[in-house]
Amino acid sequence: MSAKLNEPVLADDYPIYADYAYVVDGKVTISDFHAITAREFKMRLGATEIRRCDLAGRGLLQECAS
Repeated sequence: MSAKLNEPVLADDYPIYADYAYVVDGKVTISDFHAITAREFKMRLGATEIRRCDLAGRGLLQECAS
């Protein structure tokens, strides 16, 4: 049984912060960049889509705390 993840696509003007998790073209990625936009993040990574990462839904909160 899998829960639906709450990971909306981020608008191009959405701010991206360092050390935050995002879903970049389907893969969880920790940002190395601070105070850029999602559009810049996509350009720097060569990505087509950036989503907010649902850490709780993916079960990553416990891994991060360990």
